[in-house]
Amino acid sequence: MKPHKASHIIAFRNGSQTSREDFLAVEEPLLISLQGPEQTEPTPLLSIMRTPGDDENLVRGFLFAEGIIDKQDQITTIEYFDDLGERDENHLVVNLNEQHAPVSERRFTANSSCGVCGRLLIEDIEKLSNRPMNPNGPYVSEAIVLQITNRAKTEQPLFELTGASHAASLYNANGELIAVCEDIGRHNALDKLIGMTLTNEPQLLAESILLVSGRASYELAQKAVRAGIPVMLAVGAPSSLAVRIAQRFDMTLIGFLKSSRYNIYHGQWRMQTEELPDVT
Repeated sequence: MKPHKASHIIAFRNGSQTSREDFLAVEEPLLISLQGPEQTEPTPLLSIMRTPGDDENLVRGFLFAEGIIDKQDQITTIEYFDDLGERDENHLVVNLNEQHAPVSERRFTANSSCGVCGRLLIEDIEKLSNRPMNPNGPYVSEAIVLQITNRAKTEQPLFELTGASHAASLYNANGELIAVCEDIGRHNALDKLIGMTLTNEPQLLAESILLVSGRASYELAQKAVRAGIPVMLAVGAPSSLAVRIAQRFDMTLIGFLKSSRYNIYHGQWRMQTEELPDVT
């Protein structure tokens, strides 16, 4: 299944109209089911709306971010559900080699919180976070932050084609792109990125810079902390709970990224200050 599809449109520009082909980002449901070593049938976990492509990485990242698994080797196989020889590309079955952790319904229903609920959500992250935040960096310069910002859209082919996708990108401290994942959902893009990196080079997460399109929500901050990513950049504004999470786990959080400006909400100690020229 492709991540985009063609659509016929009538484009109006300056009073004139043109009939042409345009491209849409595909949005389809994905049912995720779990099957433990003693189960004969998979148990549905949840259904999410996503852009097809990187489905396996999406599932790996999601299960890790939500604390259902702690290590990738807990997964034996991830396969599309097969019903009497017919493969269902909107249903993935995850076979686990041990019993998975109990699934808290609150993780999938809480989208924004404050006060007592916010405190409980942070307590949930404390229980899940088994990757201590890197206390020694990485150190990031303003030049690197702005370089990443100004280049980002050129590294997002689905957005360039459709204008309808979000992206999560991972960079090293020098601003070099490590990986980028796109999806119609912001959370899905980050899950895909985390799943891909945990599978291939998990050690990179503790030394990397994460860029997310749109705002920095609780859910995105929670996933970044769970993965041990020390620096998070967001094109839009962070929520109050995302800032609280950054403060609690000492993650550098930067938002409102534009071509020449940004705001640091926490973790300025990871920012390298440019040396001023000696005028004496």
